[in-house]
Amino acid sequence: MEFIRPGDHAVQLNDDLNKSAFADNNEVVLSIRIVVHTTGRWENSAMSNNHVTILLLLSSNRSIQLNMATEEDDSLGVLIWSIRAWQHSNSAIVSKDISLEGRYTVATVYRVLRAPGLHRYQFSGGGSGCRYWV
Repeated sequence: MEFIRPGDHAVQLNDDLNKSAFADNNEVVLSIRIVVHTTGRWENSAMSNNHVTILLLLSSNRSIQLNMATEEDDSLGVLIWSIRAWQHSNSAIVSKDISLEGRYTVATVYRVLRAPGLHRYQFSGGGSGCRYWV
């Protein structure tokens, strides 16, 4: 899968590569940020496509990005977990922070999403659907 980089973990697949960086991570999630990103302008238009991801905000201005993605001719979503050295994306159009009531770790969020199968998502035929998943 070309959208997976070194250090990422694709939860959808039975791939344990880098899994412990997330499944065993006891860092506290300070808050959750929903981010709408631009993917670039349409040809001959001021409009742009967009994509939605989730950031788990951590200390030291770091985050873990949760990105539901799919390959061009495949509608099965892949939830990609990536460690980021930032909390504000340079492609963000708008974002919304969600406060957490209580103390949650990265590992807790990982288990909460994986246990009921929320890491599985079927995109529409056109490859859209990231907003619905969020």
